[in-house]
Amino acid sequence: MKLLFLAAISALLSACATQIPSANDSTAIITFQNSTGDLLMANKVNGISVDNGRYFSVSPGNNKLEVLITSGTGQESSYAMFATLEYSDFAADNTYEMRIMDKGFQKSLQLIDRTGSLLSERAL
Repeated sequence: MKLLFLAAISALLSACATQIPSANDSTAIITFQNSTGDLLMANKVNGISVDNGRYFSVSPGNNKLEVLITSGTGQESSYAMFATLEYSDFAADNTYEMRIMDKGFQKSLQLIDRTGSLLSERAL
């Protein structure tokens, strides 16, 4: 578990040197809003591993996104898990955001559009 957490942090830090691309006529971009205690990283799009864990670049239409969620600082109370979220209406030249919403004892993974509207949600 500790090794997975350290690998995730290492990958995130090495990816910081590259800039997140802008959405364009053929792709949409999904970035992450990380909250205190939780770190989201891109892992796979439609079953294919991504090169940079800081964002997703997807084609329009239906896409299945897999993220790595880590929490804590590597102590026993920390965890790492994978979660998937599928959305069928990604539009080219648009940006989206994924975030963890903490509702008391229940957390969920959410996909938000640029206007702040909730598009998809998955309980964790």
